[in-house]
Amino acid sequence: MYSSGHHAAMGPPSRRQHQHQRQRQQQPSDTSSADEMDTSPDISPRSGDGLGGAKRWPPAEEHGGAAAGVFENGEYLPSAMDTTQPCYHAVCDRDKLGVRYRGQGHHEQDWGTVRANHPLPRHQRMWYFEATIAAQGENCCITLGLIPASFPVNRQPGTEGGSYGLEGNGKVFSGSGVGQTFGAPFCTGDTVGLGVNFKKMEVFLTHNGRLLGAAFPTIRCALDVHGLYPCVGLHSRGEAVHLNFGRRPYLFDVSASVAGEDYREQAAVAAVPVCPVLLRSLVRDYLLHQNPRRQEEGCTVPAPGL
Repeated sequence: MYSSGHHAAMGPPSRRQHQHQRQRQQQPSDTSSADEMDTSPDISPRSGDGLGGAKRWPPAEEHGGAAAGVFENGEYLPSAMDTTQPCYHAVCDRDKLGVRYRGQGHHEQDWGTVRANHPLPRHQRMWYFEATIAAQGENCCITLGLIPASFPVNRQPGTEGGSYGLEGNGKVFSGSGVGQTFGAPFCTGDTVGLGVNFKKMEVFLTHNGRLLGAAFPTIRCALDVHGLYPCVGLHSRGEAVHLNFGRRPYLFDVSASVAGEDYREQAAVAAVPVCPVLLRSLVRDYLLHQNPRRQEEGCTVPAPGL
């Protein structure tokens, strides 16, 4: 009696009360769906796993446009993996930096290759990225490489024309299914890197911060014709990697590599012998160019050593 009388006294609920009640009923369902999205295993490096990480990175949208790319010198730089391209045998983590294999790896067409969100830049001295092997899986077929935009996502990087790749067994592939041994195999906990020296137009590789050397010295044609995307390919169960596009320090010292290259070039120029007569002529021409009045006054340059 009290319940029916109580409702009768209050009268029928208004439209605003109905809307408020529906909003309160929808809130728990929204929260549960968000929790379900975060049930994928975290493969980001952590401080206690020996991989050099500190904590899980938040989604790329929270990094001020990291999902869209970093804009520098009039072009976008690769900054995360491209999740808009369908890939049936690999899945990206929520931060778009972790990649895990979800296929069976029984056939050659079971590769899961994921590329970065932007191709290699064109106006940089050098560009570089690294991949930490979070789990080597059954066979450690993990391949770090460069591919054109038209590359099939179910193929291994480096085995198709215009693509390049370094596989977990230490072999490199350059537009062919036949690889050549280049370095030592890598396993869980290792960090491999791939960089492009645009001044020399060559690709160099690193392993745990150590330079392995130039693996692909002729990429100009593929870079000019197709444009190349950084990528990672997986092919055996349990494989997982975490990419680093510069949001945390690299194991390989890129700045020291550039400085060392500049020093070697300057030393090579300084070692070239120059004829004293030619040197005086060059200095005289330079002074006349800087101050044309010297030509009227008669510019003279002392001999070297005087």
